[in-house]
Amino acid sequence: MTSKGPRQVSAEEVRTLARIAGVEVAPERLEQLAQQVSTVLQGLDQLDPAELHDIEPAAVFRLNWA
Repeated sequence: MTSKGPRQVSAEEVRTLARIAGVEVAPERLEQLAQQVSTVLQGLDQLDPAELHDIEPAAVFRLNWA
């Protein structure tokens, strides 16, 4: 766990990340998405990295660049 305060993502950060990903997000949804992302990040902050050290990912994605 980290000793930092809860991570908060701003609507502007969501807009920037969406733009980078090539995803359109309606302006009226930005605040809601920012809060949802912040909630997910806060949940991730509660995980103890030491307990997850030997756990393999549940799914592995391989891109076929042929």
